[in-house]
Amino acid sequence: MQLFNLTNNPVKKVVLRLEPRVFFLWNTSQHIEFSFEKPFAGAHIFALFTGNNADAFDLSIVQHHRQPDTQSFLTVLGILNGQSRLSYSGLIRIEPEAVRTNATQTNRNLLLSDQASASASPTLEILADDVSARHASATGTTNAESVFALETRGIDRSAAEKLLAEGAVRNFFETMRAHTDDTEIDLLEQAALKSLSL
Repeated sequence: MQLFNLTNNPVKKVVLRLEPRVFFLWNTSQHIEFSFEKPFAGAHIFALFTGNNADAFDLSIVQHHRQPDTQSFLTVLGILNGQSRLSYSGLIRIEPEAVRTNATQTNRNLLLSDQASASASPTLEILADDVSARHASATGTTNAESVFALETRGIDRSAAEKLLAEGAVRNFFETMRAHTDDTEIDLLEQAALKSLSL
């Protein structure tokens, strides 16, 4: 699938009428509606936030399914340090005629300091039968057991937390690679890993 990097392209609406596409956003605050207006249109949407210091991000995404047999999959990952914050709201709306829609929202936030914060507000508006729609959100700190396991191998706490954050970012991009072979992903991953200030 073709990759579209929307990071420096503040669009308000993306109309999908063709085969599935992959979209990427990084550290951008904006409101975007993805509108599925032809049968079999689809999108994999990936949004990454690597916050440091007092960075503040506000993301709102609408997955609006208007036709049957459409698909949308949203993945949002926040790695937040310092006093950074992320506010995410998502809406999956499935119109009455959009039967056999398959849509998901997944949000995961990793807080690396006591001052970092994240809030998520996923919503479903389902007006059709015979659809699959779900959302999931989780916010937490680094897993104490994982940090301890790394510390027992001689890795100090801050280095252990950095490894876990890097692992989350690498997993995010591996998921992207399952849907597109665009070589820009390698550059995006390197830049994202470099931006982790730990």
